[in-house]
Amino acid sequence: MEVRIQDAEKASEKRISAVDRSLSKNSLYAIIGILLAILFSVLFFWLVNKRQKTDRSAILEQVSQTKASLEESMVKEFEKQTELMESQMELLKQQKVAPSEKADLEPDHSLALKLAGEINLIERNLSLMDEKTKGLKQLGRSVEKLKDNLAANGYEMPVLLGKSFNEGMKLTVVNSIPDENLETGAEIITKVLIPQVNYNDKMIQIAQVEVSVGY
Repeated sequence: MEVRIQDAEKASEKRISAVDRSLSKNSLYAIIGILLAILFSVLFFWLVNKRQKTDRSAILEQVSQTKASLEESMVKEFEKQTELMESQMELLKQQKVAPSEKADLEPDHSLALKLAGEINLIERNLSLMDEKTKGLKQLGRSVEKLKDNLAANGYEMPVLLGKSFNEGMKLTVVNSIPDENLETGAEIITKVLIPQVNYNDKMIQIAQVEVSVGY
């Protein structure tokens, strides 16, 4: 029996490692896509300033179309990533050991935390895209489904984005950014770099956030 348990654990670890490599690769593609979008936008705006005799409205329209096309491509890549992540949710169930065999051992949270991090990354990028981007709503539903599946396995990602920050909150503020659009003294969480994750109502990962401060 012990040998079979060890073999199952080794097989599970191999699958998790494969998932990590695949998800990291997809994250890299997404980041490259964002950088390309920024590069293209800067290039076109430079052309606007350089060629003053050119019809500016036409160039700006081209910039808008290029940005929209890049965002649609990113949405498609993220959708593929969510499909991969969805297929890996079953591993969370397989990692659960029988209580009678290993009741005192803490479950391996590495895969769940990895998936939570990927979900947070996708959500952060979605918030920067035009709401009219093709496929954006469908991708949003896919992300919500992933979060529901995590919750079904005991993992919760509390919503922190847009919440008021106070010193009593259990999280790490990585950066504070002055914001003249906020009321003086107001502190709002405007970016979640690493999400908070709870397992069976117990925090297993503390959030890292950026806070905008009114002045």
